Amino acid sequence: MENMKYHIFSHKFGLSLLAWKDEKVLCHIFDNDNPLALLKKNYKAKLVEENKKLPQSIKSTKAALKDYFSGNKVQFKVSDLDLQSFGEFQKEVYKNLIKIKTGKTLSYKDLAEKSNSPKAARAVGSCMARNPFPVIIPCHRVLPQNKKIGAYSSSSGPKMKIKLLEHEGVTLN
Repeated sequence: MENMKYHIFSHKFGLSLLAWKDEKVLCHIFDNDNPLALLKKNYKAKLVEENKKLPQSIKSTKAALKDYFSGNKVQFKVSDLDLQSFGEFQKEVYKNLIKIKTGKTLSYKDLAEKSNSPKAARAVGSCMARNPFPVIIPCHRVLPQNKKIGAYSSSSGPKMKIKLLEHEGVTLN
């Protein structure tokens, strides 16, 4: 069993938890009253809390998240994320998803096309549902073709997706 460190912090939207191993972010959990319980449920690892001495990658990710939730435009450092366990398709989808600018949205179909898999809109949806880095990899910016909100994997579900999009200045119908 490998050690996983975590850090919980608060911001305008509530609590966030960053978990990491070897100075790479493994996941970001937010919009949950008990992020530690969710971490324990989803990851089978020995947890070691380390609040006082955060690695630089975690400090910069935390600072960027706090800036984002405070209403500032930020550029997250993808190099701080652990993407090793993802397949090539998922990496391609996330690479293209990161290019969606704050305040913009894209359909699952459009993201599939940008990821060189034009018939894989459902597979793109699966990637969004399994995204361990919400906000950092902005899956909330992906909408169904009909521009409805669709699903969002957080405890508040689509309500949080709407809140994030409105926070970014997206006008919803």
